[in-house]
Amino acid sequence: MDDTKKLLAALGYPIPIIGLVMAIVEKEDQEARLHAWQGFLFWVGAFIVQIAAVIVAVIFDLIPVIGGVISFIVGLLGSLVWLAWIVMAIIFAVKVYQGSPVIIPIVTPQAQKIVSKPAAPQQPAAPKQPAR
Repeated sequence: MDDTKKLLAALGYPIPIIGLVMAIVEKEDQEARLHAWQGFLFWVGAFIVQIAAVIVAVIFDLIPVIGGVISFIVGLLGSLVWLAWIVMAIIFAVKVYQGSPVIIPIVTPQAQKIVSKPAAPQQPAAPKQPAR
């Protein structure tokens, strides 16, 4: 992986849109595609975790008196998880740029499945019939 692709693959972890664009555009470099998909799927996971935290907080908020306190604690924990997610994304970016492997449980196997799928074969264009 050349330096430009390495930089883009690394930036795909803290900035998920870069990972998504690179995953779609890059066709040749399998390692760059793997990191692009990992970075994007990593943030999809973060989004799912955050949605779950919001749902739990709303459910607890419906409980009279103590529900507000529990909801606040769940919201605080959700914020801490989000901060940890950002720190992990930066650590992953540094590791990728240094050339170290990044293995994220659940995410890496899914990214490997996506990258290993063969591209859809291009159908040759039908020959044009001469005008009569």
